[in-house]
Amino acid sequence: MNQLENPVENPEPKPVFAKLLSSPIAWAVSIVVIIVTVTFFGILIRWVYMGSVAAMAFMNKPIALDAVSTPADTNRDTASGSTSDLDKTIADSTQAIKLNPDDADAYFKRGNAYVSKKVPGAAIADYNQVIKLRPDFAKAYFSRGLAFEQSGNTSKALKDYGQAIKLDSNFEYAYYYHGAILLENGDTASALMDFNQVIKLNPQNAAAYNARGLCTVKGSPDKAIADYDQAIKLKPDFAEAFSNRGTAYNAKKDTASAIADFNQAIKLKPDLASAYLNRGLSYLTNNDLDKAIRDNDQAITLDPSLAVAYNNRGYSYYLKGDIKTAIANYDLALKLDPKNVTSYVNRGNAYMDLGDMDKAIADYDAVLNLGRYIDIYFARGKAYGKKGNTERAIADYKFAFEHTSDTALRAEIEAALAKLGAQP
Repeated sequence: MNQLENPVENPEPKPVFAKLLSSPIAWAVSIVVIIVTVTFFGILIRWVYMGSVAAMAFMNKPIALDAVSTPADTNRDTASGSTSDLDKTIADSTQAIKLNPDDADAYFKRGNAYVSKKVPGAAIADYNQVIKLRPDFAKAYFSRGLAFEQSGNTSKALKDYGQAIKLDSNFEYAYYYHGAILLENGDTASALMDFNQVIKLNPQNAAAYNARGLCTVKGSPDKAIADYDQAIKLKPDFAEAFSNRGTAYNAKKDTASAIADFNQAIKLKPDLASAYLNRGLSYLTNNDLDKAIRDNDQAITLDPSLAVAYNNRGYSYYLKGDIKTAIANYDLALKLDPKNVTSYVNRGNAYMDLGDMDKAIADYDAVLNLGRYIDIYFARGKAYGKKGNTERAIADYKFAFEHTSDTALRAEIEAALAKLGAQP
């Protein structure tokens, strides 16, 4: 059996720039998205990838989450406005600094303007000066964290958010951003503690409930749904929360509720690629392949870099019997994400169906170079067997048998070995 990659979940975006998060999903033999989340993510293979958040959309390898709009009032001191307003703030602050090189407020205002203009290097330099002048100023660390994150340095951003929290234990948004990076890094337990603290400080923070749902959806979709419910109650136009709740319903195999939520998310935000992607998963689960393909088409139109959409569209074509089109889609997915295990497995299975054992084996080899996946040894053994290489087939079957406790898989391996006149 082939695989789908996870749905993509959406965290509430960050102020200055939106970050993509990712997560895994569960996919079983019956083509049922068991997943969780945000989450993510054969041949005769029973790959079950437990999905997760996505926002973290975590796939076999997490899935990227869609960027979301900026929450209001995240940092009241951050400069905003038109380019001309920001330029004026920079000019005025620069003049103030010339008159008084120790004017921490001027450095701070100019740094905020640079962050708003997406010039993180200049912003960081200004915040460094603020911190030098006022080492106990929590907002300077928080704002520098935003700049570091904008520059792609999330490790330094995490450290700065942590320092902001240390200086101000009631800094709501420092906890939120700190938690968002932890969630992005897969540390859901620590992220959960941060989001709990945000909610304790501000029970009206819809984004925090949404983010907390991303932390719990994999292990407890009902808890996640309760958090998404609260996020939607507080913010009825929260498209990302509707989309994330839809992935939680998918995890419960309630595709009707899931599709209703994705429909609402799309109504509220027609350009939310993850909503189309995840609704496509629901349609695929229902074996409504044409609708699944259309939704993945739209997800790709909105976000051509969404590798999972190509993978899932490819799998939909595979189920329709159009194996060559499926392979073309897997090719595109792998071009975007060369370490995408799911797409290698799916393409290898497709090549096996076409009778091209060399290409199937090459794809299974690629998977095994990325990790030890026991089912893939079994799959590669089948390919070697069909190719006539009995010795390699037996070796792969025996390795798989010795390293799995899956009773059903062991029975299949024994049967395959028996056909070759061998035993485990």
